[in-house]
Amino acid sequence: MAFTSTKKHASLASLALLTAAASASALVSPRQASSSQEDYINSVCRPPLAEDADTSSAFVVPPCIAVETIEGLCQPNGTSPLALEAHAQCMCGSTFFSQWRGCQACQVFHGARSEREVAHFEAALVIASSELCGAAATPTAPFPVLFSSADFVAPYPSTGATTSRDAKPSDPAVSLYFTPSGSSWGAGAITGSATAATATGGGLTLTLTASDSDSDSSSSAGTTASRSTTGGSSPSSNQQSTISTTSAPGMAAPTAGAGVKGLLLAVAGGAMVAAL
Repeated sequence: MAFTSTKKHASLASLALLTAAASASALVSPRQASSSQEDYINSVCRPPLAEDADTSSAFVVPPCIAVETIEGLCQPNGTSPLALEAHAQCMCGSTFFSQWRGCQACQVFHGARSEREVAHFEAALVIASSELCGAAATPTAPFPVLFSSADFVAPYPSTGATTSRDAKPSDPAVSLYFTPSGSSWGAGAITGSATAATATGGGLTLTLTASDSDSDSSSSAGTTASRSTTGGSSPSSNQQSTISTTSAPGMAAPTAGAGVKGLLLAVAGGAMVAAL
C-alpha cells in the first residue's frame, strides 16, 4: 500500500476526535473490563508508534490501530445512499476484517477476551459484514451501527472458556498473536458511480491501497462475494482511493481529518474506543 499527501497532517487532537467518532466495533468494552485493564490492553494492543515507523507495513502497525484508522478513513460523509455505498466500498475492499480479528487475537493473547466472547463477537462480525458487504447488500447504515445491532442478535455460546490469561505480559509485539496475510494494509478503493461522492475541498489528498491478499471482503468478512458498484470483485491493490480532508456541500464520501501518518500516531498509544 502506498500513502501520498499534498500537505502535512493537522493537529493530533483533531485526529483523535476523528478516530473516536468513527470506531465502534473492535476494542475493549466497558462492560468487560475495568479501567486498569483497559489501560493495560491499550499499552500492549495499541502501543505508541515511532515517528519513523513503517506505517505501510501490516507487520509493524498493530491491528487494533489499523482497524481504527481504516474506520476513520472510511467514515461516511452523511447517510445518503451514495455516501453509504462509498463507505461500503471503502470498508469491504479494505483489510479491516482480517485485522479486526487480529485485534481480537491481541486481547485474547493478553487476557482480555475469552473463547466465548470471541465466538460471540465473531458471529456479530459475520452478520454486520454480510449486511454491508454481501453480494446483494444495499448499505443502510455505517458499519459501526450495523455491528452494534448485530451484537444484540448474535448468539452467545454456552461452551468454551469463560476466562483467559495473559500469555506474555507487557509485550506488545504483533508477531506474538497475529500473522498478516499480506505485507500491507489499508482502506479499499471507491469505484464506479460512488466516485461521484468523493468529497473535495480540503487541500489534502490521501492515496492508499490495500494488499490483494487482505482486500477480499468475501474471505475476510465471511460473506459469499465482494461488493463493488458494478457487483464485481473487490478492488485490487493497484486501484487507489482518494479521500479528501474536508467534505464539500452536497457530497457524500469518506473523509480523513489529516495525513495517514498523523492519524496513526494519534490512534497509537491512546485510549481504546468502547466497542459495544
